[in-house]
Amino acid sequence: MPSDTAGPVSRVELPLNITRFEPPGRVGVIGTGAFGRFCIDAYGQTEDLRVVAAADSDPDALHRVGGRDLHLHSDWQRLVDDPQIEVVHLAAPPHVRRDIVFASLRAGKSVFCEKPLALSLEDADAMITAARQAGMALGIDYVMRHHPAYQMLETLASSSLIGGLRTVSLQNFAQQMPGDHWFWDRARSGGILVEHGVHFFDAYRRVAGDALHVHGLAPRHEAVEVTVGYNSGVVGRFYHEFAFPRAVERTLGTFFFERGSVEIEGWIPTAAHLTVLSEPEALGAVLAPWQARVHRQGAGVARVTLEFPERQAAYAQGIVAGMRDLIARHRDSGYQMSVTAADARESLALAIAGQTAVDTGVTVELEAYRYSPVT
Repeated sequence: MPSDTAGPVSRVELPLNITRFEPPGRVGVIGTGAFGRFCIDAYGQTEDLRVVAAADSDPDALHRVGGRDLHLHSDWQRLVDDPQIEVVHLAAPPHVRRDIVFASLRAGKSVFCEKPLALSLEDADAMITAARQAGMALGIDYVMRHHPAYQMLETLASSSLIGGLRTVSLQNFAQQMPGDHWFWDRARSGGILVEHGVHFFDAYRRVAGDALHVHGLAPRHEAVEVTVGYNSGVVGRFYHEFAFPRAVERTLGTFFFERGSVEIEGWIPTAAHLTVLSEPEALGAVLAPWQARVHRQGAGVARVTLEFPERQAAYAQGIVAGMRDLIARHRDSGYQMSVTAADARESLALAIAGQTAVDTGVTVELEAYRYSPVT
């Protein structure tokens, strides 16, 4: 029976690592900085994904991959030309990805690209067209799509239990970056909204709908804020600031519905808190896949707290899930990917429109940023 008091939280476990592919997927990783090495190690924890080669023009970064059983290349073209590789994971910085994507597709490789997909919509459209013409898959590493917190949010939002979504708010107080980091060079990264904000634009679109217009401001060099109007009538507010010590950084997403609210802590979520005007049994039925323990708080109000796996483990699992999604499409042209290049393009369009709104001080309509196929 539901308790009248708060009670313990529910802990969501990661799914078991079940072999998906036989033979294992053969992956080449381009970009062996800290994140590239993290991805290589994540794949190494599976039975069905095998990194066979890595490439980086930085000798020091490439040297740090030593000790793993794979071929190392200082020239990414040699990796792309390797016939044993099925899929290229592109973990190099955004400004160098365009040519690598096109070369990989021409070589018969599908591409799993880190966000953003591109720095311009023209390049993104050309990449999507090139993948279609080559018959290859083009994917994006949107790890939040594979996280149980956002899967739970989508399930709850699509139910009739919590009513319609009214407003969403993101507060992202992120770790300070060195002043000379390429992240701050918009010609190389696209800026905060393009390089980082696309994650949240994509995840929030799943419950808020398509964006109609956006306006914004930049109160400081390291901060940006945009307000998005969605076709559903939802208002979204997104604030990012990269200026804080790592020990105190925090990300909080808040979703207010007609009959309750959801708070998601962490950009790779560590917890979710739900307060819903509902009988506990009804909310528990919607949240059954996550084995949530629902508690009564006052008349007609149900509360849930879900704790998720350790952040780095969940991050690695999200990368693995995205790569499996891509390889499934690479091997079966009829397979429908859960996260597509079109999704990446949609979130990039909102990020670029948001940056334009910040730069010009005017509200930007999204209609002019819709997909226009390259022929």
